[in-house]
Amino acid sequence: MGYFDIPVQTDLSLADAGTQDETTSRIDPVARIAGWVVARTTLTRPEVMGARRRRLSRRLPTPHNRLTQGLLGAAAEQVTAEDRWVAVDGGSITVRVYRPGTAGRTESLPLVVYFHGGGWVIGSIGMADGLCSRIARALPAVVVSVDYRLSPEFPFPVPLDDSLAATEWTVRHADEFGADSDRLGVAGDSAGGTLATEVAATRRSESSGRVIHQSLIYPVTDLTLSSDSMTRFGSAPFLTASDMRGYRRLYLAGQDPRNPRVSPLFIDDLAGMPPTVIHTAAADPLRDDGERYARRLADAGVAVAYDCVPGTAHGFSTFPGLYREAARAEKKLLLHMSAHLCVTRDRTARIPPAHPSSADRGQQP
Repeated sequence: MGYFDIPVQTDLSLADAGTQDETTSRIDPVARIAGWVVARTTLTRPEVMGARRRRLSRRLPTPHNRLTQGLLGAAAEQVTAEDRWVAVDGGSITVRVYRPGTAGRTESLPLVVYFHGGGWVIGSIGMADGLCSRIARALPAVVVSVDYRLSPEFPFPVPLDDSLAATEWTVRHADEFGADSDRLGVAGDSAGGTLATEVAATRRSESSGRVIHQSLIYPVTDLTLSSDSMTRFGSAPFLTASDMRGYRRLYLAGQDPRNPRVSPLFIDDLAGMPPTVIHTAAADPLRDDGERYARRLADAGVAVAYDCVPGTAHGFSTFPGLYREAARAEKKLLLHMSAHLCVTRDRTARIPPAHPSSADRGQQP
């Protein structure tokens, strides 16, 4: 697929963060049908999934065929992926390292550590294969995707501690990967977005390997689950308010949902957090979580770009093939990442058209 130049926007603001029109809550028809099917299964329902099914869902590899590429987006070409082991307290976890082709390249690349979603209960690095490879190719950057341990077998704080340990391991191995640990970004979707911003908050005082940019896709920022959107979109497809209560029960195991290490909205002081891009879905119980966190960051003086993506429900980044706006949202995400991690001398970023939406097919950018 071809690449094209987009001028980098250096003054990122919260201009898009106003109340969205009701029409943005109308989900794309294909996604509505898929959501109807999912709602009639127990595939992702934490309250009814037994331990055996949870373990199976974590072990299943993500097949790479036309169907999965259509749903998850195609993996980028000329990107290698290698699994490595990282020692953590009480065991070890896997990380997947994505590296773009190095032909003709002499400079070090930025680093991006990615955390997958799944309510801290399900999900795997395989689900983020396509997106991580596209980030690696587009910026270009070395991307490290973290397979942190999951609840209820490993409740809080284990997933967060694993994420912190994997980030520190990534910083220590930056030279080996041809990357620059001083250009470190974190990214994640849903529960992974929560882990990403908690890592960024924890590393604010680091002299080396401090996070300089965070990309948060429909993050969970308030596990009290008390926002208006939790009620307004409580029966939305792919993620319901009931699902969130189930994930919270398994992840916290009775611990305080106001703990700022699980609900970043309750961090007292957000000053010094890195420039941030936050994407939320139009019809998602977590929609207010992302917008409220964006406003808190902006109030603390952090540069924030917020976008509520029209026509989408929770999971649009993982299943971009279901949504017309997913490809455009991904391009915007890559643009903001590039603006802070790898701006070229002519202040442009090279962004691929990743996985064309139905509106983009057949059109030359």
